[in-house]
Formats: sequence, C-alpha cells, structure tokens
Amino acid sequence: MTRKDYELIAETIDNTFRGMVAPTQELRWREREIKDALVSEFARALSATNPRFDESRFIAACSK
Repeated sequence: MTRKDYELIAETIDNTFRGMVAPTQELRWREREIKDALVSEFARALSATNPRFDESRFIAACSK
C-alpha cells in the first residue's frame, strides 16, 4: 500500500465519525470508544503490511 492509501483510510474514518451526531452524552462517549478501537485495529493491521508505517501518525490523521 502507498502513503495515499493510508491517507485515504484515515480520512474516511475521520469523515465517517465526524458526520455522526449522538443524541446523548453517553452515546457520544461510546462513539469515541468505538472510533478509538477501530483506529487502533487499523493501525495495527496496516503496520503489519509495512515496517515503515507510522502508527502514531496514522492515529493523528484519523482525528484531524
């Protein structure tokens, strides 16, 4: 995969969660937990595909 691919994935994750509007504070917390778990799993999986993959940079890109 290329850098553009990683950026596209990060942007898609960020945009997906940005568009959600949780009706209660409790659901907003759960939404954050779900996004964090998804981003972490993607970061781990993608790092296995490329030894130079920067997990922390990817995680930051998912939360612009």
